[in-house]
Amino acid sequence: MSTAEPKSKRKRGVQAGHVKRISRLQSVGRKALEAGCNDIVADVRLSAALNIDETGCRQNGSKAWLWTVVGRLAMISVASWSLIPQN
Repeated sequence: MSTAEPKSKRKRGVQAGHVKRISRLQSVGRKALEAGCNDIVADVRLSAALNIDETGCRQNGSKAWLWTVVGRLAMISVASWSLIPQN
């Protein structure tokens, strides 16, 4: 009889390991980009004039929105998807 774990259990463990690594990479990336992001937000807030656009569309049957704000030197884009499918 083999003492190795069943394949299904090993597979779940590998996937859990990937999730932990992805989470860690997201955290490292967020910290690395934070200062630059703060500079962009500050530039947009201090701009004398802004160009702003709101665009709606459908994504996999759900309503989606993209908001873009363009300042003097930088821009910010934010996307949002509705959790309720629209027919």
